[in-house]
Amino acid sequence: MISAFIPFLGTVVPFFVIWRNHKNHTLHKIILLISIVIILFSLYSSYIIINDTLFMPGTTTVQKIK
Repeated sequence: MISAFIPFLGTVVPFFVIWRNHKNHTLHKIILLISIVIILFSLYSSYIIINDTLFMPGTTTVQKIK
């Protein structure tokens, strides 16, 4: 869950969770579903950060106060 708040980390950590998840766990399908949702959310958040930083940076104007 914490990896969803740190987008770049959230794209890697759920793959480890999916890898360590076994079919004999009682919540196998729910863990798989939550991991996929976190990966998608993290990819979207990473896209927003990269897009704002590299491709469409905001313009800042500085005005002198008299």
